[in-house]
Order: sequence, then C-alpha cells, then structure tokens
Amino acid sequence: MKWPSLSFWLSATVAVAQAASNNGELYVFEKDASTPSRQHHTISHDAARLILASRLGVDRYHDTGVVEDETLFAINDLGGFKKLFEDGQSTSRVAVLLSTSDREHFKDGDRSYTYKSEVQSLPSFDESEELFKAFAKQKQPTKEVRGSEQYPDMGVIHDDGTSIVHIISKSGNPNAMISWWRYKGYDVVLLISPSQTSSTSKYGHYTIPSSSHAKRQMREEPLEEDPVETESPNETITPYKSNDTSPLRGILPFCYSTKEKCESTTRNCTGHGSCTVAYTQKDNAGDSEGVPCYSCSCTPSVRQNNDGTKKTTVWSGPACQKKDVVAPFWLIAGLTVLMVFLVSWGVGTIWSMGEEELPSVIGSGVSGVPRKG
Repeated sequence: MKWPSLSFWLSATVAVAQAASNNGELYVFEKDASTPSRQHHTISHDAARLILASRLGVDRYHDTGVVEDETLFAINDLGGFKKLFEDGQSTSRVAVLLSTSDREHFKDGDRSYTYKSEVQSLPSFDESEELFKAFAKQKQPTKEVRGSEQYPDMGVIHDDGTSIVHIISKSGNPNAMISWWRYKGYDVVLLISPSQTSSTSKYGHYTIPSSSHAKRQMREEPLEEDPVETESPNETITPYKSNDTSPLRGILPFCYSTKEKCESTTRNCTGHGSCTVAYTQKDNAGDSEGVPCYSCSCTPSVRQNNDGTKKTTVWSGPACQKKDVVAPFWLIAGLTVLMVFLVSWGVGTIWSMGEEELPSVIGSGVSGVPRKG
C-alpha cells in the first residue's frame, strides 16, 4: 500500500489553514437576551449580510436569491425578528460594528454574547467596508455617508438614535466600542473580517438609494469602485434577448423591482409583450416617488393566413407565456348550452305529443268485420 507523500499532507494542511483564515465571525449581543451564550452553526457570508440588513431594517434593499433551509433558519434566528404578539414599541436599538481579526475584541473570559457564528469565505475587509457604507446610505438616503461629528474618532458613519452603523477605525479600541454601545442600551452585532484574505468571494446583490431617487438600482457585484451617485443623461438600455425557447417552469412573480430583472426572468415577456411599470408602491424610506413595480404588458399577435384572413392570438400570464382562451371558451360553452337546450326542447316536445289522446273522429270511422251467416 502506497502512503501519501509528505508534500501532499503539507499542501492539504496549508489549504485547510488558508480556508480557515478566510473565515470571519459574527457575534450578537442582546441586552434582553433570555438564552445563555451559544454558538450557532456556520453560515455563509450572504447570510451574514442578510442578518445585518434585517437587524437594521433595510432588508428590502437586499436580494435574497435562492435561500437554503439552513440559511433561512439562521436569518430567522439571528435577524432580530419580533416575536408574535410582541409590542411594536418595544423594538430594540441596534448597533452593527465592523472590525478585523487582528484586534482584541473581548476581555479575558468574556462570554457575554448571545450568539456566535463562524462566517465562511468572508470577503475582504474593503468589501465589508463598502457593505457597511451601503447600510448607512440605505438607512438615510438623503444624507452623505461620512464620519459622525458627534463621534469623530469612533468610525460612526450613521446614527439616527435607533440604529448605529460603525466601522471601527485603526486607532479604535474594539473592546471599548462594544462596551460603549452596550452601555447605551443597544443590541450589538459585531462582524469580524479577516485583515488579509485570499478569498475572491463577493457579497450578493443589493441596491443603494440616491438622494434624488431613493430606489435607484445599483448592482454591487463585483464591487470594484467606491459607489458614486452620478446621473446618466442619456442612458440606453438594450432589450433583453435570449435564444432559450424552453417553457418557463414554476410559479413566476408578478412584480419585479427593476426592468432589467423583469426582462431577464421572463425572457422579455417571451417575446409577446414588454416590461412596464404596473404601479408604484409607497414605503417607509421617505421616497416621494415610491418603489416601482415592473410587470409584463402583453401584446396580441396578429398572423395573416394564406387566404388573406387574419388570426389574432391574445396572450396572458405573468410572462405572457399563455394563450388567452377566454373567447374560444365562452364560444364553445355557449354553443354547447344552446345545443343541449335545443335537444332537450325537441325531446320534450315529442314526448308531450305522444301523451296526447287521439281524436274521437278516428275511432268512429272504424267498423267491425261483419259475420257471415
């Protein structure tokens, strides 16, 4: 039997150590925690993003995508959702903090956290910093993201009295920052990012509202530049085209947040219509324009036959993928009901005629056969 060489074990050990160095940690400190400190199962970096967004109340800006059961359980458990019949005025204040793994975050023997979870393949600290800046912008779209004047040396980029977005600066003391916000009565959520990582992973999709339009869509993957709010005077959008002619499977949503997402999901309404704004929904973000809802507006297809006649096909469905058979259905149903009525009337008429008595004139003209004597 041939045993693996030493170089194989060394490379495997290095790979495991490198993968572990790319992982981060997520801590949750709840001031009114009813459960002791416990360690949660390992979560993905997108689950950590959704947990932070849920804690801050900006999850409407974040795309969940395809969520696994374990990820959904982690979001429900760590996302700070209110329990059933809980008073709406008892919402806890929350402070989300970002730090690096090369700092001392806790005192010796400090295990006062409520939850602790390891985050797999956490993106670099710069990527996490951009995510926290997006959190601050999503909380107050009309304000610029900058250091707080009230806390100039603490890395605070958002503070509205109920939520804090805090990037701990290089000169900051994470241990003191955690104690400070907990003393102020905040639930603290701490994300510890590796100071140096070889991971090329990126956070998922989320939107950043601008000052003029709080719901302007911005694709954040990959994040290569600082988000700059600029207006494009002549922005041309190329209609989505797809060579995929297979049927659309599953139940499609009726409403999409962007026109591009509507076109890509419905394959440009399967070529039988276009994505338009169906309605605009108001939200709590202070945006006077509201959140647009894009859906497919179906257009009838007209085909000319060889004999010169025209045939019109009406389309329906969330992606205009179904033929509208309302008119043929009512035509067939009406003819069926008419035929049933005519047959029933004919049978009833014949039956009533058969039950009538014969006239007496017919009986009086009949004589018996004379007997021969």
